[in-house]
Amino acid sequence: MDDRPPLSEIELKTLCLYNIHQWKTAEKTYENYKKVCSCPSKIEKLSAANFKRLFNQYSKEYLFMSENGFHLPHYCSQICVHSDFVEGISQKRSYEKIREAFKEGAVGKETVEYFYDGFQSRAAAKHLQFSDLPFDTLRVVVKKLDLKSILNLRNVSRDLRMIVDEQKPSYKNIRIEYFTSSYIIVEFNEQYVLYTADVHLPRIPLTKKIVRSDFKNIAFKDLRFAFRNPEIRLDTLHIRYTALKFEYRLSRFLYSLKYQIHVKHCSIDFGNEKDVKTILQRMKPKVLNKLTLRRVSPDRSAEDNEIHYISFDYVSRMDQWKQVEHVEVEKAKVLSIEKFFHLKRFEIEVESIPMENLRRLINAASHSTNFESCRIYTDEYLDVGFIAAGLKLQPAPWNCDNSHFYEIPETKSVLNFYLSRNMIHIIKK
Repeated sequence: MDDRPPLSEIELKTLCLYNIHQWKTAEKTYENYKKVCSCPSKIEKLSAANFKRLFNQYSKEYLFMSENGFHLPHYCSQICVHSDFVEGISQKRSYEKIREAFKEGAVGKETVEYFYDGFQSRAAAKHLQFSDLPFDTLRVVVKKLDLKSILNLRNVSRDLRMIVDEQKPSYKNIRIEYFTSSYIIVEFNEQYVLYTADVHLPRIPLTKKIVRSDFKNIAFKDLRFAFRNPEIRLDTLHIRYTALKFEYRLSRFLYSLKYQIHVKHCSIDFGNEKDVKTILQRMKPKVLNKLTLRRVSPDRSAEDNEIHYISFDYVSRMDQWKQVEHVEVEKAKVLSIEKFFHLKRFEIEVESIPMENLRRLINAASHSTNFESCRIYTDEYLDVGFIAAGLKLQPAPWNCDNSHFYEIPETKSVLNFYLSRNMIHIIKK
């Protein structure tokens, strides 16, 4: 219901007489009356029975005026214009009809035009869509929208998608995860979006859920929007590969970017070493500060207990690897620790570590101006005493169990060793 009041008695009487003059029945006049009460906004209307009673009363008055040569009284011309407007009658034709009905009592052409234009404007305002706003206004509005609204807006129309895509999205954190073939989760600046075709998939708290049969296409369209800004500056990018088909599609997507991504910390859940190479190629060298690698098993739903190894033969030749400062490797055994000697910090897993490799690590860390710390986890139990003796480590002066240090010759620096049955932690001081 609108704030517009119901038709007054004089408006109702004029409407009926105007329709009766056009030889309309009570039923057709009531239909016209209902349209008047609904456009441009809804107002309270009479029932069909009450309207017919008044119509019959006004019909008798019209008959009396006709028999005695009287013209229609000039009560309310605005309602007549309104009656013609809702029936789709043109402004020109409405003026002609009103002149014919009221004769010398008819209002002027300017008055009819004024009333008619007013109804047109109000009707247009009622049906005004968001996309009907001026482009400059839309651009201002889009800049204020949150992620959920922006993604929805891109799917409304081509024009709105064009306006949204004109913007340069500014994201700091993006996370992409594919879970079997059921759904994709993407995080944009701590705002999570779940893409799926499964309407029964339980809703995740604080997550926007998009249910579409083509959810993969929608997800990649939204990703393309997020990465369309070549000036994007990411703090973190987390990519989780868990299906071979997804790996291929995501790789193609990354290759389609015409720039290398500016990201400080890249985290990759990978299926094989080539996955790491594919993603790192799209990272901007010198900017990448930290790399986290975690081995997962593509296309497997069961727990994977197989031991996996990674050689870094592909990756170690890349500028991104040579210039990164901090590397973590989880759930994969490193075959050679020498490829980590240039790093400032690293955490890795190995099956075992020969004494000779530890000596080379001490030598590299001693001469490096970059090295700060490392953690090496082993499957094989470590003989702490044997390692301390073989590396000529000295017991820590604070008498902490399994704490030792190595004095770097011709310097005031030391390498502090914290040894346990399955871990070697080295900190350069």
